[in-house]
Amino acid sequence: MSKKKRHGHSDTLREVPNLPERPTRFPLKAAGFAFGAMLTAAVFFFYAGAVRPELIHFNQQPVFFADPSFLAERLHLPGGFLDFIAAFLTELFRWGWLGSLVLTGLGLTVCLLLFRLMRPGRLWAAAVLPALLLVAAQARADHLVVKTLSLILGLEAFILFRDFAPGHRAARFGLAAAALIPVYWLSPGACLLFAALAVIHAPADSGMKIPARLAFAAGIAAAAAFIPWAAGRWFYLVSERNAFLRHSAFWRTDVFQAEPAPGFPWDAAAVLCVLALTAVFAVVKGAGENGRPRTGRPSLHAAQAAALVPLLLAAGMAAVDRDEREYLAVRLAAREGDWKQVTGRMTGPAAGSPIGLCHINRALWHSGRLGSDFFSLPANFLGTGLFPDRDSRFQAPLDCSDLFNDLGHVNEAKRWAFEALTLHGESADVLKRLAETHLASGQDSAAARFLDRLRLNPFARRWADRRRALLSGSGAGDGESAAAARLRETAGRLPEQDFVVDSRNPVNDMERLAKAAPDNRMAVDYLLMSNLIDRDLRAFTRNLVRFRPNLPDPLPALYEEGLIAALSAARTGDPAAASIPVRRTTLDRFADFERILKAHGIRNAEAAADLGRGHAATYWYYLLYGKRAG
Repeated sequence: MSKKKRHGHSDTLREVPNLPERPTRFPLKAAGFAFGAMLTAAVFFFYAGAVRPELIHFNQQPVFFADPSFLAERLHLPGGFLDFIAAFLTELFRWGWLGSLVLTGLGLTVCLLLFRLMRPGRLWAAAVLPALLLVAAQARADHLVVKTLSLILGLEAFILFRDFAPGHRAARFGLAAAALIPVYWLSPGACLLFAALAVIHAPADSGMKIPARLAFAAGIAAAAAFIPWAAGRWFYLVSERNAFLRHSAFWRTDVFQAEPAPGFPWDAAAVLCVLALTAVFAVVKGAGENGRPRTGRPSLHAAQAAALVPLLLAAGMAAVDRDEREYLAVRLAAREGDWKQVTGRMTGPAAGSPIGLCHINRALWHSGRLGSDFFSLPANFLGTGLFPDRDSRFQAPLDCSDLFNDLGHVNEAKRWAFEALTLHGESADVLKRLAETHLASGQDSAAARFLDRLRLNPFARRWADRRRALLSGSGAGDGESAAAARLRETAGRLPEQDFVVDSRNPVNDMERLAKAAPDNRMAVDYLLMSNLIDRDLRAFTRNLVRFRPNLPDPLPALYEEGLIAALSAARTGDPAAASIPVRRTTLDRFADFERILKAHGIRNAEAAADLGRGHAATYWYYLLYGKRAG
């Protein structure tokens, strides 16, 4: 026997020329992985650049404590454990890049689960489409992470049930009904989705006869209705609606909201798309022979990839509310003291809201431009802006606390921080403000309680430890703690005796603050600007004379313009006011203003238009017309 035969070899194959090779899927797989990586990167940069998760964190003010009692409180509601996980993930949004990773990871997880659920084979884009709708849903500042977690839980629970459930009909139904209980405990929304998927797949289950399939679907629907009802009646003290719809993406409101959120329901559309496509693939059986998906032509995959890109762009552009994004960006920048970012958005959508305008004027003051550029903003011409109206204060109480804390009005800042506590709960920002205001007031024991509570938040523990170290330092003069003394040195705007008011008339508050601490430049400037807005030139000149030693030299342009207006209209006879020097450039501008006014007449539309071309940002124009030209 030859050596070749002993080893079972033959030269037959080598003698046959041009034998076709076995086709390989490697190039197609490589292209698929590359497209998936590009799509994932595009979603990440969409979140990081267009959505900015830090704005979502700022808007939602999540509450999270690494404390067993906090978890125990959550477990008193159905889905409380998922609330606990969602609160932790949302806290990560304070860092934009980390929040973008979280949102991208959640969307990618949903996409992978949809592949396992539908098994779309060659039509793989069908499993990506609902994930794109979810990306659009997560782009909203009011979308709750817990809804995405609920969607993931419902998908994974059903996939496990479908793949590992026993074939016996009774055992299969018993396992499905039993699985609904822990799923409901984790999330009622996931329980609802699990039941919907089970009902959809029941008619396509070839392992059961048609009557059995219908009975299975009816039994699952009955169990999904009975379990929330029974839990709400005997176990959880929740309303009937909350017992069924909590965390559900079918329902666009949180359990504590009375009205649905505005805008297109992207999350509901994503879930309905999942159910519709699941039903199609369950009936059509998109998998190929032996359950293995067919590869398909490269052109088919290229067409699907080309269709997904514009769909992703369209969903992203439609989902992001640019006005809301700019409004939240101004508020967040003001919270962080980034006044350059705020002034860069002075002409944006935020200037049209009382809270946004309030922060823009804070930024003007911090950048030294309030006394010169206040009337350059059209929104400032209606006598609002320095202080938000009463309704806006209750809608954004922590923003009001920021303003009054800036002004050195500590008790009022404290009052609005407590209002924020009722609105947002014990979020880190609220607890920080409460700790700071109590430290500044010398109420060290109360500040210590807020700091101890804040230490249970792992993301604010370092901040709390630093303030705790100040609090435990050596005492300062008059029995004042070292922490309060440090805060007083930093602020430099606290009156000797703070007072409690309801801010019904903030101008009176500024007068009391300025009298108590004349070095409080912000209170003085806000008082003078309030007098100008109210056209109270007598009060303006009286306060200007009183606080002139504490104002810069030369005076800001708007103060000079107000003084000239008061003197020319004989609104004051105080010789001290007449002796305040005014720059020659301001006098020349007033001469030009008077020349144009005399040429047309005050009540002439041509005068308003002509003056608006060169003097629209002056106090004189506001005094006459009360609005911006054009």
